[in-house]
Amino acid sequence: MKKYIAIIATLLVLLTISLAFHSTEASAAYYKGKKVSPKAGDILITSKAETRYHSGHSAIVTDNLKVVHIPAPGTHPIIETLDTWMKKYPIKSVVRLTDTAKAKKAGAWARTYQVEYKKATYGIWTNLNTYNKTYCSKLVWQAYRYGSGWDLTQRYDYRHGRWLGTASFDKILPYQFINGITRYSERVY
Repeated sequence: MKKYIAIIATLLVLLTISLAFHSTEASAAYYKGKKVSPKAGDILITSKAETRYHSGHSAIVTDNLKVVHIPAPGTHPIIETLDTWMKKYPIKSVVRLTDTAKAKKAGAWARTYQVEYKKATYGIWTNLNTYNKTYCSKLVWQAYRYGSGWDLTQRYDYRHGRWLGTASFDKILPYQFINGITRYSERVY
C-alpha cells in the first residue's frame, strides 16, 4: 500500500511541475482554416483589405510559437499568442524558409528584440538598420537578417545560376515576402 501511495505522490508531483511550466495561454495547432502547423520563423501576412493600410500587415512566429509584430502608428512591438493574433488579423499567406535552423534563429531574434526594444516606436520613414523605430515588415526582415544572417530581399537568378545580391530597398512591404519566394522559402498557406 505504501508503494502505491509513493507512486501516486510521485505522479502528482510530476503533474504539478509540468503544469507549472506549461503556458496557460493556448497556442494554435494549425493556422485557422488550414491543416498547416505553425513553425518558428513563419512569416504571417494579412490581406491588404483586412487592414487600414495599403500594404497589409506582417508578423513573425517566434521560437516559442508566439507572434511578434508592431501593430500600427502609436504602438510598440508586442508578443502575443498565435490564437490572439489570428483573431485580430486574418492570415492571407504564410511564408516559410525551408532552412528550419535559420527560421528558428529568426524567431528567437524577434522574441529577444521585443523584450529589448519594447519601447521602440512605429515609424515607416526609418533606416532598415535601426532598431528604435520600426514597422511590421521591417521587424520581420530584421529578424531574418540579424537573427539568421538571411536577407529576405536577396534574389537568385535561376537563368544564370547565381545570386544577384541584396536588393537596396528603402522600405520592406509585407507582400514582398510573398513575391520574393525563392527555392529557399515556400508559401505554405
